[in-house]
Amino acid sequence: MNQDDQKPLKQAVRDHVEAASLDEEQLAAFERMLSESSTNAVASSDTSGDPPARRVLPFALAAAALAIVLGGVIWGSRGADGVKPGAYDAIAREVARNHLKLKPLEVQADRLSDARPFFATLSIRVPDASVVVDGQPWKLQGGRHCSIQGEDAAQMRYTDAASGEVVSVYMAPYVPESVGSIPDVGKGESPVKVQADGVDVWIWVERGVLLAATP
Repeated sequence: MNQDDQKPLKQAVRDHVEAASLDEEQLAAFERMLSESSTNAVASSDTSGDPPARRVLPFALAAAALAIVLGGVIWGSRGADGVKPGAYDAIAREVARNHLKLKPLEVQADRLSDARPFFATLSIRVPDASVVVDGQPWKLQGGRHCSIQGEDAAQMRYTDAASGEVVSVYMAPYVPESVGSIPDVGKGESPVKVQADGVDVWIWVERGVLLAATP
């Protein structure tokens, strides 16, 4: 028997619901439904003559309620833009983790064209220019290989000439089937800003490439 099997039903449900990113108000509402269903089930089980269906029904209703609530959470987090649940947060966490580690550069270059041959050997596409990055007071230092959502990616490292801070720009293949629809700046859409581990991460798509930056 694993650890989850030993959990009380209410705790197991809470863990499952929290994993689906239910907010506290939604979680409390569901717990009230679960509690009422459990009470009714206990009362029903005291009558030995009750048919099994009557004793099981409250839990079936609770399960149905859970499905409805979770369905609402998934739909709400996916949103009208078609982004898969948790996609922005997952990308931001991975980008922030790579940015905070700042492992040694594998290629040093002050121009993307000089760094491109290194990444080409890894079949990683590095766009010539970016409408978001171009014009920023950032000086390229070089880059290294990393991964974003399971896809090989380029981590380009810049220094902000104005503040002296390190800025990382990540480039990975854009796979809509994995992350859903991400704003495409080529279509006039704006990058999305997400915070992870205290790092602001901007996420967008450009020329079929998924980009994320930590300015």
